[in-house]
Amino acid sequence: MPLLSVEKLSIDFLMRGSWLPAVSDVSFSLAKGEVLALVGESGCGKSVTCLSLAKLLPEPPARYASGSILLEDKGKTSDVLKLHPRELRKIRGGRIAYIFQEPSVSLNPVFRIGEQIAEAIELHRPELEDIRGEVVALLRQVGISEPERRVDAYPHEMSGGMQQRVMIAMALACKPEILVADEPTTALDVTIQAQMIDLIADLREKTGTAVVLITHDLGVVVEAAETVAVMYAGQIVEYGSVSDLFPTPLHPYTLGLMNSIPRMSEPAAREGFLEAIPGVVPPLYHLPTGCRFRDRCPEAFPLCERAPMLEEVAPDHLCRCWLYGEKG
Repeated sequence: MPLLSVEKLSIDFLMRGSWLPAVSDVSFSLAKGEVLALVGESGCGKSVTCLSLAKLLPEPPARYASGSILLEDKGKTSDVLKLHPRELRKIRGGRIAYIFQEPSVSLNPVFRIGEQIAEAIELHRPELEDIRGEVVALLRQVGISEPERRVDAYPHEMSGGMQQRVMIAMALACKPEILVADEPTTALDVTIQAQMIDLIADLREKTGTAVVLITHDLGVVVEAAETVAVMYAGQIVEYGSVSDLFPTPLHPYTLGLMNSIPRMSEPAAREGFLEAIPGVVPPLYHLPTGCRFRDRCPEAFPLCERAPMLEEVAPDHLCRCWLYGEKG
């Protein structure tokens, strides 16, 4: 039984008096210890999908229009979207923890980092006696040197990489079963990015924590994930294992993302030219009919005026495109 199952999830936002679809018919599952990557351009619905896992989107302006988020617990399954606020508080930070994109924004500048990590422990693990000792141990676990001294530091006294490690320590403080990492390597230099990827992989291996990794960096996906879901305009357009999807990408959007990766072996890349997907992600109030990618797709043809379904076109490899499947 999967640890987490998202089934046909749709989320709308209230804008100018109308409900507009931000996420449409999204389904995926997550097993214990698995790393699932959600990839796509900004505005494709990755963060909205992941915030919904602990029902963090306020209602309104959000509306959980349909679907379910099933969380397994000792053989029993509960729908996160139907839980009482009191039960949700136990899940948030307890069973599902988040590493947000900008640590300098997420950390409170007027409190020491040790106090901020301790707050989570006091809320979810009140039986623990030596909270300061646990905080120091967590800082050591995420690779912060001299944790006995750093525990009393303020956020501004630490580098961006160190702040990100503090965010990871805070997320791990309550021993979550699911860790959601929203662009954890953004704004970090490549050396620190590699350290963050290695750290998350090491913690996952030691604790068995499942990870949902939100990123637009396909290099990070190859290094860290086992399963990948490619999102576009609020929908999953391709889904499969990294070992299968990367060698044989099917959806034109996935191909476009991969072709945009700079390769220094190619003359155009050496001269500073990168291949780009024409156009932009459509706004919620102006989504095209049929396939949402058809206005930017080089393979578009008349059938694309009808909305394709996400179909299994190879074992455990799903694609939302009329080019594939029995109908296409």
